[in-house]
Amino acid sequence: MKKLFVLLAIIAGVSCANATTLTYLPESNYGSDGWQGSKYYNEDNIYAKIEYAVYDTLSDGFEFVTVGTGRYIYAYQIFTSGDTGYTSIASFNIPGINTTNLSGIGTEDDLQGGAILADNDGATLLWSFDADTLVDGTRSFYLVFSSNSGPVAGTYVIAPHETDDFPTPDDNPVPEPMTVMFVALGAVGLVRKFKRS
Repeated sequence: MKKLFVLLAIIAGVSCANATTLTYLPESNYGSDGWQGSKYYNEDNIYAKIEYAVYDTLSDGFEFVTVGTGRYIYAYQIFTSGDTGYTSIASFNIPGINTTNLSGIGTEDDLQGGAILADNDGATLLWSFDADTLVDGTRSFYLVFSSNSGPVAGTYVIAPHETDDFPTPDDNPVPEPMTVMFVALGAVGLVRKFKRS
């Protein structure tokens, strides 16, 4: 009986490890904030798994393609269910980002064979799929871009439904503590000067 419990524990451990392992994206080297993983979308006859990772080109362990000129590389990949009862995916979009701060927007081959290319105009974070190609049981190329802004939890839209809690560049980074302190000291100084006048 004890051996059975040990065997079941090992199987459960392997299953959990496999569930959290990304299939194709290399391991992220961006800190320990958890900016790598996957999201599942299953609504209105659309089923997808979206894998994501953020890479820091200036940190040790960077093992991804060099995209654009930004410090951080954002990579996503969409997988469909393989169930013919689901609808094909037409597009993937990350809205509300100031794309003038981004570079290298496009796609990269995952070098594993069988991935579907997505159309992107290089100026927006909208990748379009031919409804006859990203069908069930297929996956996209890596959808990539670079930014000098680190990640925050943002929003993505998939054909055409919106969901959140997803890594996107921080368009409005929180000021560093020293910057906030200097601004506060300046304000205090101005208040004292006007009180003296």
